Amino acid sequence: MSGNPQISSALVEPVVSYLEGLVGPEDGFLRELGIEREVLSDANTRVASDVLTKLLETGADRSCDPAFAVHAGLSVRPGQYGLFELLIRTSRTGNEVQPRMERSFDLIGEVSAPRFEVRDGRALVIYEASGDAPPDCLVDYVLASWLAVARFIGGSDIRAEEVLLARSAPVHAGVLREGFGCPVCFGSTENALVFQKDAFDHEFAPTDPVIANAVERRAEEVVRGIQRSGVMARSVEAAMLKRLATDGATLESISKELRISKRTLRRRLEEEGTSFKRVRDDVREREARRRLANVEIPIAEIAYDLGFSDAATFHRAFKRWTGSTPSEMRKQVLETR
Repeated sequence: MSGNPQISSALVEPVVSYLEGLVGPEDGFLRELGIEREVLSDANTRVASDVLTKLLETGADRSCDPAFAVHAGLSVRPGQYGLFELLIRTSRTGNEVQPRMERSFDLIGEVSAPRFEVRDGRALVIYEASGDAPPDCLVDYVLASWLAVARFIGGSDIRAEEVLLARSAPVHAGVLREGFGCPVCFGSTENALVFQKDAFDHEFAPTDPVIANAVERRAEEVVRGIQRSGVMARSVEAAMLKRLATDGATLESISKELRISKRTLRRRLEEEGTSFKRVRDDVREREARRRLANVEIPIAEIAYDLGFSDAATFHRAFKRWTGSTPSEMRKQVLETR
């Protein structure tokens, strides 16, 4: 799962429905991608994020539409994003949306929440992805789906003034502009939707406060359940196993691997009752015990593979974890054989 965050199937289902509408459910693309249609009906189900990327690429190929990701995002219908969408729809104004989203973004998965910013008299909704730049098709889908959600909670007359994309203009730039329905600025420093400053200042459709509070309480319950399940800690552990020997699995490298900010990573681990240091110590101790059982692996090599600068530092850490040195632990292994 390292480098491949888990996301809610609610993000995938609209793409499947849109593509099925173009090529038919009998096309077989789900089978080729290893996706079970039934799994997507439960928004609480998690799938690897690269499933969404592969699906978007497959959709562009099957439909011969270079702007497939944009059209799939705009096809999102009310109700497809489940509880997360309901949380947004029961907000009174756009100003109330951001804090509610930030508190409950775990409903969507291990991805960064959009960042809202007012700049030069315009309102920006910015898609930030830590680590490597996300695939172009994923950026297009995310921005287009946000635009779709904005329209059916804020009114169908809401339009983006501009779309900013942090990549050079492709040969099908015109198709993207047509798809978004507004100018697209390529070569930007960020990926974002740009609206008029006051686009979301008005009150949304009236919502019963009792219903709004009930939705927020339910979202909090579901998020706590996700956090108790230790999803983020397991993702961090998997990423650490890849990076211990290369850079010692630092907070910076792991946040990049998981494509979330360091601040978000710390917060989610804290919500799960743990910390980055504790998870890394647990992974190192577990891996050290496993490798020490193989007497053919030199202790110095184990220290290096676990990201320690030298064997002495590894010895001190292992004794702190277990009360024994690596040599003593290995001796115990030999005596039991």
